[in-house]
Amino acid sequence: MTKRIIGVFFKTLFISFAIFFTYYFFFLKPKIELTQNRSETIKILSLHKDTLIQNRIAYISLTQLDPDSANFNAEKVSAVNTLKTTREKGLSDIENNKVIPNVNKELYNRLPYLLSDLKRVYEEQNEILEAVYATESYDEGLTILKSEKAVKLLTMQTNLILEYEYWIEVLISNF
Repeated sequence: MTKRIIGVFFKTLFISFAIFFTYYFFFLKPKIELTQNRSETIKILSLHKDTLIQNRIAYISLTQLDPDSANFNAEKVSAVNTLKTTREKGLSDIENNKVIPNVNKELYNRLPYLLSDLKRVYEEQNEILEAVYATESYDEGLTILKSEKAVKLLTMQTNLILEYEYWIEVLISNF
């Protein structure tokens, strides 16, 4: 009788473990991995978007400086340093985060183009800023900062920010 109870106990235990492992490996583990991959993708997209937003804010603040202000030079240096820092960070992030987990096929296929556009924004902005640095006065630099090329670049930045926000929202809504 005791052997029979022990046998039933071990059979029940074995069946329970088999059900648990089957549930874990075929249902729970894939869901956990998908959630982790979505979180990682959102983190990478947010990183690119946030750096781009900081860069854009610094650029716009540079165009809105008051040359008659007592803090003009400090504000100008601060904005220029922020632009340089965010551009370098953005380019570094592009190199270090080229691949995302394939949680959304459309986004996975779109990412190389997004990164290419992002890199182009930073490079074209650098060209504009180099032209500004070569000028003699703030007014000459401001003319360059508000040129048609600069406005197109800001428009491209805005569109990229909106696209990153769109993809982040798509991923969040699929959780």
